Amino acid sequence: MRFRALSCVSIFAVLITCSLELPTIPSDNASRSAELTIKMGAVGSLAKKNDITLDTLTITLVATGEDSIMSKSKLSGSSQQTVTQTFANIVSLKTWTCIVASKDKTGKTIHWGTTTFIVQPRSTISVTIDLAAMYSMLKANFFPIRDSVNECRLSVDGIAVSDSLFGRTALAGDTVKLAFDYLSSSVSGIRHVISMEARGIV
Repeated sequence: MRFRALSCVSIFAVLITCSLELPTIPSDNASRSAELTIKMGAVGSLAKKNDITLDTLTITLVATGEDSIMSKSKLSGSSQQTVTQTFANIVSLKTWTCIVASKDKTGKTIHWGTTTFIVQPRSTISVTIDLAAMYSMLKANFFPIRDSVNECRLSVDGIAVSDSLFGRTALAGDTVKLAFDYLSSSVSGIRHVISMEARGIV
């Protein structure tokens, strides 16, 4: 039997350790935030005490591809109010839409508005939203009540919004007060036709 000699080759691998120092990149940290200031105008009243009482302010932030952010806070009264709130860790360089709504104790929306903003990295943006009340409050006084009158009715734009029935002479000489809390309004003004009717036997 013949044997064939094989050559053995030793291969030496030299391991070189390299150290690479990367430049430090400033982090887009919690300083990226939005400070929102919501200014809500007073709920107007036309010869009426303030029966509309604000209850809740809801702020919602939405952006494409991001989870919505929502905040609720308590309100009271019907006078002009300002609420300032800061939202931290807002994803920067995206267009955020801010939707603001206030509701009264009955759940009806009294203020509503929206705006957009973009937060730059490592910065805080200040956003102010001015909202006018969507409604005013109306009260009509029927005075003096004649002894022949047994019904008073208040209408807005041809639609009866409040009325009162009573027996003849029951309220003679008194004042009948009828109210309507949600008379639509705006900064530029909205024209309404308000009618007051006293009915009875002449």
